[in-house]
Amino acid sequence: FTATPPDEINADIRDDEIPAAWFYMPRAKGRPMWIDPYSNEKRGGIRMISYVKPVFVDSKFIGVAGIDYDYEKLKEYTRYDGHFEDVIPFLVDENEKIIVHPEFESGTPLAEISGNLSGSKLPSEQSVLRMNYGGITYKVSWTRLSSGMRFYLAAPERAVKEHWMVILRRFILITLIMLAVFAALSIMISGQIAKPLTRLAEAAERINKGDYDVDLEYSGDDEVGMLTDSFRQLTDHLKAYISDLNDMAYKDALTSVRNMGAFEIYKRMLDDGIKGAGRGKRPEFAICMFDCNNLKEINDSYGHDKGDIFLKNACALICNVFTHSPVFRIGGDEFICILQNEDFKNRKELRERFYERMEAANAVAYDPWDRIDIAGGMAIYAPGIDSSVQDVLNRADNMMYKNKNRSKEQVDEEIDK
Repeated sequence: FTATPPDEINADIRDDEIPAAWFYMPRAKGRPMWIDPYSNEKRGGIRMISYVKPVFVDSKFIGVAGIDYDYEKLKEYTRYDGHFEDVIPFLVDENEKIIVHPEFESGTPLAEISGNLSGSKLPSEQSVLRMNYGGITYKVSWTRLSSGMRFYLAAPERAVKEHWMVILRRFILITLIMLAVFAALSIMISGQIAKPLTRLAEAAERINKGDYDVDLEYSGDDEVGMLTDSFRQLTDHLKAYISDLNDMAYKDALTSVRNMGAFEIYKRMLDDGIKGAGRGKRPEFAICMFDCNNLKEINDSYGHDKGDIFLKNACALICNVFTHSPVFRIGGDEFICILQNEDFKNRKELRERFYERMEAANAVAYDPWDRIDIAGGMAIYAPGIDSSVQDVLNRADNMMYKNKNRSKEQVDEEIDK
């Protein structure tokens, strides 16, 4: 605690200058606060970070009270000791600047690491994010501290998947060992008990090959029935766990439709069909590109929570019209829909229905974020013209931008063969 400014502070130093900031800034702001890392010359020039609180008596400022943290010690507190390799832990202040990072200096803007991690783009609840850094895709977990800082932990996506695969293999190995023990015991008991054990062994083998849709019918009240029921529950949990992992990897957190990673997989599948068209039936599909207009204006004027409502309404309209087609969110305000089978055959009617429903929704919308303003473009795969899905995608994208300021009567397909 100090009641007067430190001796080395001159009267002409501004309130926001270091090294006087730890004393003057809380006095000026009238509230407790964290001070950015600074050098303490009295302690040999060590780097420090301080939490200070102004003290008032009868509304009169009498000094500040605070705690100093050695900056190097703070690095030790944020060190990661866990299962994954190449993990990057880092601490960011409330002004989006690095406090502690294994590679970046303190004060570095967070945007230099990844724009996806900035506070303006974080969801309202904690979730797992993605970032690309140094040519590597990371899964990023974060938490907001009571100080206003945010702590991030970034693990390579490859390492996360490998870790879960190790757990899965261990689970399967333990299950197989258990089944082997019970199978040996079944030799000494009746054939009625041996049969369900054989089915359990077959189910374990199928799971080991990646087939989790096993059917275990035995439901006796004996020990084998209890084992079968336990194995059935383990299989159900495993299927749910794998489904959750796929959702995390391939589902968009905001709209719950598929994300860019899922689109790349679907795109490769379509490309394989195009390459094999000479050996079988040629694929028939169309790509619809959608771009939501005015998202930035809504975010800037009404906040990002209203922008999220705007995006969810737009996504819901696309999904409700193209009910038999996969929908992907590939960017902040961009969606892709791939039309095949019945939706491909009815593409003209669906396109008209899309604009009719958009007009109907806007006729009763009161707030700007409840309105739906989407520009769309459609392109159809044309054998002999398109050598890949990307060619179709490029045409759909160009058509979408051409139609961005047109009325729906002016929108037409680029190719309809």
